[in-house]
Amino acid sequence: MLLDNDIKEHLALAYVYAVASRAGCSTELIRVDRNSVDITVKHVDTAAGPDDVREGILDLQVKAFVHDPPPGPIRYYLHNEKNFHDLRRPHCLRGKRRAQRALSQGERARRRGVDAHDAPRSEAGGHPMSSEPGVNGLTWSQVRDYLLSRGFRLLPTSWTDAGVFRRGDIEVLVPFDSTFSDYHEALFRAVREIARFEGRSVADVVADLGMPRSDRLRFAQSGEATSDGRIGVDAGRDLVEGARRALLSAAHSEERPGLRFHKRLSRAAPEALVRACRLGPAEQRSFAFSIHCPHDLPDDLPGAGFGRRSVGRLMRSVGQAVQTILRVGPQRLVETEEPIVTSNLCEALLQMMPRDERADLEIDVQFSSVLPAPPDTPLAVRVERSLYTAFEDLTRALRPPSAPVDDVHVGRVVELSGDANDAGQLEGDVVLRLDEGEELVRARCTLGPDDYLLAHDAHGRQRHVSVRGKLVHSGRKYTLVDPRDLKVIE
Repeated sequence: MLLDNDIKEHLALAYVYAVASRAGCSTELIRVDRNSVDITVKHVDTAAGPDDVREGILDLQVKAFVHDPPPGPIRYYLHNEKNFHDLRRPHCLRGKRRAQRALSQGERARRRGVDAHDAPRSEAGGHPMSSEPGVNGLTWSQVRDYLLSRGFRLLPTSWTDAGVFRRGDIEVLVPFDSTFSDYHEALFRAVREIARFEGRSVADVVADLGMPRSDRLRFAQSGEATSDGRIGVDAGRDLVEGARRALLSAAHSEERPGLRFHKRLSRAAPEALVRACRLGPAEQRSFAFSIHCPHDLPDDLPGAGFGRRSVGRLMRSVGQAVQTILRVGPQRLVETEEPIVTSNLCEALLQMMPRDERADLEIDVQFSSVLPAPPDTPLAVRVERSLYTAFEDLTRALRPPSAPVDDVHVGRVVELSGDANDAGQLEGDVVLRLDEGEELVRARCTLGPDDYLLAHDAHGRQRHVSVRGKLVHSGRKYTLVDPRDLKVIE
């Protein structure tokens, strides 16, 4: 036997059924009410196009009066605060997922030549899915940017709090409002669809989505000589400094692309990019490290995406240079109308080259997923140690001809390798670390007894010296020709 409240509920629902049926809508009764919803009314627009939302959904809470209605419009006030908030806010993406299914099924039916209205539709069901660790730390904008960088397009809808992204037959629904009660579940569903589309695990996709707005450049010396993961201190210093110079050279070429040689690597934007980069750890079975290059410069400098463009230019320049040398020889790089590689970049590669001929230089890049990867850009380049001479020749050929200038140079004595002459006085080779404006260079020179004695004294007391001579550069080597007038700076 029905109680009075049961009779009221049945009559109220019967009224909704009648009105909905007259309007051409279907109804779905909610057997267990958890979100203040008694019945759901749905309407399918059969005239909608394949890219339009075909299905409208309305959740209702039904109330019945036990007295004659007053004249004028009937107003009902929700006295329960939970019911009020449940009904006024779009807490859940359930309706949008239904609309998305109708959208995609209609499109698939259209491609098969079937009327979209007759295409089968399925309803969501089952228990809420569990999220992959890390999904809760993601934002919808990261997922959106990732999809756009992979060629997905946002379908036109009237929604402002969610969007459907399509590529081919694949569609991904992304919430744009973090107040949805199933927000993280929806993000996980989107990540799962991406993983299925790319043929990867959800964990790998989550890791890519969480990457910062920076690209990772990896520089390594790999081979038999570095199989234990170690190299000499000087070789490690040269590899890091060479990587810095390579990135700095590429950034200068990005800003001034028409030059074969940059006289000074000191422009503001490239310097700012290098300062903003971060050094990453090495790895086993080779000596390697990474540089994380931010996409954008600090706010006080212009150039959106300057870091990404510089990284792309570096990889293309090195890749094209290696391929050209192997196929037709280094002279072609000198004769091209548009510069492929600069003397500065060749110099940096020489500095990074392994000193042991059993190892090669490797450079690879992992582009951040938040921007589309630049086209025609290699992800890895191997510079064999056998190409050392070719790059050494290119360093000289790409540099504008200029005679060494007789000048005064300042630096420190870092190595003494002289010997006694016939008179018992020490003389011979000395290595100086000279401060040449933007860089420190190691230059070898040969000193007579008097200057060698002064160099020995300066080295013992760790004092700077000044010396006059002509600094000659060949490959990675510098030589101070005709050194004289050496003085200890107190």
